[in-house]
Amino acid sequence: MDYMLCNALGYNTEGLETALTFYDVNYQYNKYLLHQVKESPYLAIPFGMEIILGIGLWYVHGHQDQCHMRYTLNFIMEEARINGEIMEMLWAPLNIIYPSCQEWHEQETAANASQAEDPSSIDIYEVWLEKDMLGAATWIASSITIEESQIALAMDLWKLGRHPSKTQELSIAHHRVALQHTINEFNLAAE
Repeated sequence: MDYMLCNALGYNTEGLETALTFYDVNYQYNKYLLHQVKESPYLAIPFGMEIILGIGLWYVHGHQDQCHMRYTLNFIMEEARINGEIMEMLWAPLNIIYPSCQEWHEQETAANASQAEDPSSIDIYEVWLEKDMLGAATWIASSITIEESQIALAMDLWKLGRHPSKTQELSIAHHRVALQHTINEFNLAAE
């Protein structure tokens, strides 16, 4: 991985000051990257190039809550937004709330300015529902897990066909009850 990254950063990148890297374990991988590069005669990162760390949205939800704020593309300043989800089209109506966001904007600017030195400064983006409750990233990840469970259950039902055995019917009923329990707990946490 180190060899590939160093070669990619050094290929046809003259004049580039920053590189945005996405890797599902970027926060761990980059802890020792510069040390590895320094110790190796075969590795080099272009002088003065800053590496901005990112984790794709699909993977970041399996990480700690703070990883969502620190490493997703949505919170990395001056980077493009990924098109392909309906949310981009829904942003325009939110412009009406802009005047009430001035103080928050100042906090955001300060956090982004110090992000390179202190990734925890980006934690201001995290939304805490209440004390001792899950953060927004964990709540979203929980909803994704529930959806995956629903899909898995539907696939299991489809595989059974039209004439499942009594044991199979009992197993499906057990999974439905467990899934409903999970959904009920999720809904209670949201209230």
